[in-house]
Amino acid sequence: MLWAQARTGVAETRVLQLTDGSRIELGPRSAISLDFGQGKRNVTLLKGEAWFDVAPDGNRPFSVLVARGSVTALGTSFDISTAGERTEVTVAEHQVRVMAGGPAIIVDEGEQSAFGPDVPAVGPYRVQVDHVTAWRRGKLIFDDRPLAEVVSILRHYMRGYILILDPSIRERRVSGVFDAAEPMAAISAIEKALSLRALDLGYLVVLTG
Repeated sequence: MLWAQARTGVAETRVLQLTDGSRIELGPRSAISLDFGQGKRNVTLLKGEAWFDVAPDGNRPFSVLVARGSVTALGTSFDISTAGERTEVTVAEHQVRVMAGGPAIIVDEGEQSAFGPDVPAVGPYRVQVDHVTAWRRGKLIFDDRPLAEVVSILRHYMRGYILILDPSIRERRVSGVFDAAEPMAAISAIEKALSLRALDLGYLVVLTG
């Protein structure tokens, strides 16, 4: 069992400067452990999301381990999100190599790959990196994302829980720009846009169709 050496709470971010010169920015409700030594630089993302700026070191690969996969930097800056059961790897500079249940996938600058419990890493596809990493600027930008995924992300920014009571609405699509500091305002906007009902019970918000 791995113990978290750095973690963040609700709506909290944290910047870590590593001994090798690399830099990690943790998103809310995230946790990592580090295993640096001769010939290796391994980071385990135990939960949440993190941004990595990797310092070059030809003798020690920089790898991030996640549930069901690993990501190895090829001289790069990249983001990994493990919200829900889906893991997304987004590259801002250079390349990474993703290993997850199938052949290695090379993801280039401006691209993303994803994998899940029963889905190996898919071939890379283009994304707007500044949208994916908007959390670093205090914003949340969703481009045609399923409601269930959006709710999973919003949970990191509020105390309590969001429950989707009606399974039929989980796949409804959400697009918009929201303030990460105002998750209830985001829920209210989504409620209106998708014609949902949001019942606020204090530490529990219930969404129904």
